[in-house]
Amino acid sequence: MDWLRPSAEQMKRELTLLAQSLLSQRKQQANTHAQIVGGLGIPIRQAQPRAIENAPQTPAPKQSSKSERKHEEWDVFVSHASDDKDAIARPLAEALRAKGLRVWYDEFSLTVGDSLRKSIDQGLARSRFGVVILSKHFFEKHWPEQELNGLATREVGGKKVILPVWHGVGFEEVRQYSPTLADRLAVLTGNGLENVVAELLKVMK
Repeated sequence: MDWLRPSAEQMKRELTLLAQSLLSQRKQQANTHAQIVGGLGIPIRQAQPRAIENAPQTPAPKQSSKSERKHEEWDVFVSHASDDKDAIARPLAEALRAKGLRVWYDEFSLTVGDSLRKSIDQGLARSRFGVVILSKHFFEKHWPEQELNGLATREVGGKKVILPVWHGVGFEEVRQYSPTLADRLAVLTGNGLENVVAELLKVMK
């Protein structure tokens, strides 16, 4: 076996030199490739690390709750009996809103689940004026009377809040219901909706 040893050592040296040569050629090819790509201006994408499974996620920011929203304010609260909705209350509320006023009217302001008493109290407290549609139906209802009382408490020091609108009633009928309301100058729906809106706007604007 001794006579094979020189041949084996010679082969080992040759294989080592061959491996070194191949590695050197590979490095030169890689450098040449990088130079060519760089000269073309093509960006080289880097491998992105994989996301760690079950990693804790950053919680999404909480949205402000309904209770945190700013309290809304209105220009006018429309107080009326439900029987007068179609004839005057709704058309008047829509006409005032069309003029750019912020109108508290139950069909505009109440949504499913709202507290009726709380919503009305907020409307009464945060409206600049209260349009009160006085009619035979109004005189018969308890709830509109409560709204009128709420508006009356805001007329402190001569401040004008209540704006009466007479619908199908005259002085004597209003006087029997409330002498103080009968003493106020009112607008009559018998003169037309446009006239009612125009007279109310003179005061509110």
